[in-house]
Amino acid sequence: MEVLAAIVDYLSDGYSDIYLVGYGNSSGTNNPATSELWKNDGGNGFSLVQNTGLPPTTFATTAWADFDKDGFVEAFITSRDNTTSNALANAALYRNNGGTVSLGYPSLAD
Repeated sequence: MEVLAAIVDYLSDGYSDIYLVGYGNSSGTNNPATSELWKNDGGNGFSLVQNTGLPPTTFATTAWADFDKDGFVEAFITSRDNTTSNALANAALYRNNGGTVSLGYPSLAD
C-alpha cells in the first residue's frame, strides 16, 4: 500500500499530527482505501484517532488550512475512484470542529 502523509496540527495544541491518505501505486493496481489520523501525544509518540469523520480514500491528496478562521485547520481532500471505468474524481472540504471533523460543504466536483 502506498500513502500520502500530511503533517498538520489538527487540534491547534502546538504538536504536529500526521494524516495519511491512500495514494495508489505505480503498478496501477488498487490499494485498500486509507484514511488515518495520528495524534501527537505531546512528544511521547502517536496514537490513532478513532471515528475522525474523514473518509477512506484511494489515489488521494490532501491540504489543510484554517478556512473558517476558528483556530482549527480544515481538511481539503481530493481522490479518485479507480474501481469504475470512468475513474470518478471527488473533492471535498471537511470542517474541523475542534478535533472532530464533518463534511463542511457538498462535493466540490458537482
